[in-house]
Amino acid sequence: MLTEHISPRFVDLDSWSTSDMIEAMYDGQLVACAAVRPALPAINAAVDDAVSALKRGGRLVYVGAGTSGRIAIQDGAELGPTYDWPSDRIVFVMAGGMPALLQSVEGAEDNEEKGAEAIAHAEVHQNDVVIAVVASGTTPFTIGALRSTGARGAPMHCSGEQPRRTAFRTSAPSYFNRDRHGGARRLNADASGNGTKDRPQSLFYSCNGQAGPRLSGSDGKHAR
Repeated sequence: MLTEHISPRFVDLDSWSTSDMIEAMYDGQLVACAAVRPALPAINAAVDDAVSALKRGGRLVYVGAGTSGRIAIQDGAELGPTYDWPSDRIVFVMAGGMPALLQSVEGAEDNEEKGAEAIAHAEVHQNDVVIAVVASGTTPFTIGALRSTGARGAPMHCSGEQPRRTAFRTSAPSYFNRDRHGGARRLNADASGNGTKDRPQSLFYSCNGQAGPRLSGSDGKHAR
């Protein structure tokens, strides 16, 4: 799990000049975006799977924990103002609940059973589309949610490193570099920033492009 280890390149980061730090962060943005390219075939499959389910009236269900969960919710929150996506057709499943958006809930992401319970509480069914955002691929809460989703027959799309110990219909794994600060993926654009966010955006925006107003009931509004 590379995102949990410090990159040798950054061991003396505190001694760098400001310009060198900024340039390194910029380079990280480019690396993150490049890491998405190998996942494009998987994103294509996810879009095709999701469109058919959403046309049957399904909901979009975003799942995540910690920083990855916040990215997931940020992505989903834009669907209403951008595409007139109905608020009753979007569900957020966040480890620790919505209060975890603003304050860390320690230990919440380590409970696989809670992830499964959250999916059951949301009453996810086969027409819903579950988008799981997970940088490391090992987060128990998210794995539990995916297991429960699979048992319910709903299409799944996973953004980040491929989760272990679980099976799902579509995934878009990308493998990111070591972190600038070990265990702090929020500080690494390579791991949980642009690269992780690009995949759920690509998924929904492509769904909207294929099905257009028929998915959201909008008047043809496009991304601003």
